Amino acid sequence: MVNLAIASFITLLFMFSMLLFLLVLVGFLTGIINLVLAIGLTLLFNFILFFLAPPIQDFMLKIFYKSEFFSLEEFSEVNKKLSDKIKSISKNYNFLPQKIIVIEDDAPVAFTYGSTKSRSRIVLTKGLMKYLNEEELESVVAHELGHIAHWDFAIMTIATTLMQIFYLIYSSFSRSNDDKKKGSLLIAISAFVFYIIARFMVLFLSRIREYYADEFSAKHTSPLALSSALLKVSYGIISLPKNKRRLLEQTEALNFVSISSAKEALLIKEYLEKDKEQLAKFLAYDIYSPWTKLAEINSTHPLTGKRIVKLLKNTKHALQIPKPNLQNIYRNFALDLFFLTLPMFTMPALFLLGFWLFFGSTIFSNLTLILAIILLGIGLGKIAKTFYQYPQSKEKETNVLELMSDVYVSPIKGKPVKIKGKIVSRGVPGYIFSEDWVVDDGTGIIYLDYKSALPGIGELFFAITQLEKHKGKEGVFKGWFFRSTSGIMVVKQAVVDNKIIRGHPILWELIISLIFVVLAGIIILLF
Repeated sequence: MVNLAIASFITLLFMFSMLLFLLVLVGFLTGIINLVLAIGLTLLFNFILFFLAPPIQDFMLKIFYKSEFFSLEEFSEVNKKLSDKIKSISKNYNFLPQKIIVIEDDAPVAFTYGSTKSRSRIVLTKGLMKYLNEEELESVVAHELGHIAHWDFAIMTIATTLMQIFYLIYSSFSRSNDDKKKGSLLIAISAFVFYIIARFMVLFLSRIREYYADEFSAKHTSPLALSSALLKVSYGIISLPKNKRRLLEQTEALNFVSISSAKEALLIKEYLEKDKEQLAKFLAYDIYSPWTKLAEINSTHPLTGKRIVKLLKNTKHALQIPKPNLQNIYRNFALDLFFLTLPMFTMPALFLLGFWLFFGSTIFSNLTLILAIILLGIGLGKIAKTFYQYPQSKEKETNVLELMSDVYVSPIKGKPVKIKGKIVSRGVPGYIFSEDWVVDDGTGIIYLDYKSALPGIGELFFAITQLEKHKGKEGVFKGWFFRSTSGIMVVKQAVVDNKIIRGHPILWELIISLIFVVLAGIIILLF
């Protein structure tokens, strides 16, 4: 794992270097002072806001959430064991959290904020205390203490401020109307490129700091307890009705675990204490799939599975992740990317090339015909992509455990499968308009995505009038299994209570594709 201090230093140094380059470029090409002054004011404002942030956030929690504020001594009356643990860990790093805040909310949330270690706050919800036992709760709080000990709120504030300045420079020069347009364009492009780089660096730094907070917690509590807490918190997220997720969604970047990894964690939970070897197979996808690597790049949190592997690495509970055939994985990945981009890039290019070879380069002088060729390419490309995405081969009977242990599946090409299980809930528990299902087949839980022949209206009608009738009933489900950070099955056919329910995921893909082809044909005929 990357050294935390080195990661922080290099990230901030690199971002400062990009900022310095832009400021020098600004001065050299334009001599503008106002923008530099604006940047100075931005830095000053963010600096002041950083130190005012704790009382401001206190005020927001009091106004918008039912929150109780405790000093550490007062909190000992609520939970003396946890309070003593906080004191014990904090004193080793020469600080004590100023306040412990408890929010009356079912969402399992824990985060910290502040401007200095001595002005830090730890926020916990009643939902977190509901889902976790004492040891797990201590491990989560230790994770938050790790963020404080590592000055994470300060480091992330600095990094985010630099990112804001890059965007400020881009915004200023992209609208510039001065005489030095080439210079302004160069500055704007450089600033935008640096802003994009900075954004991903901030996300990378956030993920690194999560790993180190996990390591801090494992050092002072139990890595197994923290692993279990990760799963329980994620399970709690999934179990929450949609109307009770407001706090969770608003604090996702700060929270102990992200919403995006919750479905995955729900499935891991089924195997954590049952079969360590099977769990290792399950987690192989997180470790080796290029799709999870892409998903993680745009996330503030590492994947739950990766966090668990790192936490348990040097313990007696360590997992031996089986290494798959990487050549096959990346060959399939390349094929997936080809078909994913086929409608918008590959097919139009091929058709343009073919017409150019057949008719000669003068064909490009007619924009109408070029438009027809592009529409035809998009239409045929979408048809090819659709049949690649939803193969028409016979479904293989399997179960959730086998599916989630298959490291070769992808989010682009579905695997034709057939499973048997019980419908246990809607896709979003408690949400009356959720038309999807959650099915338990005895080995695990999977989400079934139902697509009606009438998109939107048909699915809404099904959610309101039909879905609740099927809850708790056994069924046979055919469809296509996809997986990225979590697994999902798109329904082709379900048989529940001797009633056949058909899904239509391909129908509108083909209809839209044919519309493109027909439009192209009409344009060519008119031409």
